[in-house]
Amino acid sequence: MAQTVMHTDAANQYAYLVKFSYGSSPTIKRYARWDSDVVVGADTYVSAGTDGEGAHLMGFTFSEQHGGTRDAEIKIIAPRSLAPFNGLSTGLAHSPVSVTVFECVIGNEAGTIREVYFGRVKSARRNPSGRTRQVELTIKGIKADLGVTLGMAMTTGCQSWLGHPLMCQIDLDAIKETANDATLNANGQRNRITVSSATTVDFATRKLWANGWVEFDDLRIRIRRVIDGEASATEWQATNNYSIDGLVNPASTPTGLRYRVTTDGGSSGGSEPTWPTTAGGTVSDGGLTWTAESVGRFSLTRQPPTEWAGQALTLVPGCDGTISTCRDVHDNETRFTGFGFGAPDRQILYETA
Repeated sequence: MAQTVMHTDAANQYAYLVKFSYGSSPTIKRYARWDSDVVVGADTYVSAGTDGEGAHLMGFTFSEQHGGTRDAEIKIIAPRSLAPFNGLSTGLAHSPVSVTVFECVIGNEAGTIREVYFGRVKSARRNPSGRTRQVELTIKGIKADLGVTLGMAMTTGCQSWLGHPLMCQIDLDAIKETANDATLNANGQRNRITVSSATTVDFATRKLWANGWVEFDDLRIRIRRVIDGEASATEWQATNNYSIDGLVNPASTPTGLRYRVTTDGGSSGGSEPTWPTTAGGTVSDGGLTWTAESVGRFSLTRQPPTEWAGQALTLVPGCDGTISTCRDVHDNETRFTGFGFGAPDRQILYETA
């Protein structure tokens, strides 16, 4: 069971308090397993009394708990003269009785009181174990009462996957990208790959590609992470001969793109051109035409086959399962299936805000 302060400190410093609630009004009865009445704020918990030897007449037995003190059952023994013990022990029908158990430090009751159990009375037994004039109540929490696991996993991660047809519903075909000219073993790393696209592809947003994959010829390899840094290309040089498909990075200010020769009519000009900042944009440079490309560099979970080199690959975005990615990257927050990131500070099954 969940550990209470009574398991870790001297028992004579603490008291169990119990509140019974029943009827439509409702009727409220409060008792304390203590030598005298216990007052907490405006509420008075009446002492259940002691026997001739000073032993408390009210007793509590907590069964093994799984998942919190609200799940399993407890037993409370008290004198039959106390309500609702007297009415419950007659065998006649009785309105449902809700039970809340608290504990507190005597001397600082208001500052230390805390709830340790909530449930409902399921049965009553007179004279338990031969104890005359006493009644034993069996109280069960909601989960134990239903006999099933109730609720959902409290986790901040989404329980769906990107593109799930029922839960996520993002159309993967609509967000796939085609990348060209795959370069393998980028920077000497066997699991790294560099790809480019003449259309604007957001390679800078790392979360967009988390758990995504690269695909070619029915083979998928998952993306481990996006690699920062300039794609492999030389810096632009003035009056230099470049061949078709030659690649450069700006010599001045990086743009996040690289540039490919798509028309070769001679050499580059004497001064650096103003590079386009949108993929697919072109600029003339002496006898050349440069076309801007988006460039992505990925670390993959497996080494791609050599047949991928130079091919046009399919890039499928992924999702890291966080609500920020669902909201800010995929604009799909209404279908986020994680629980616990905004859990209320109450038991929503039976407590109101």
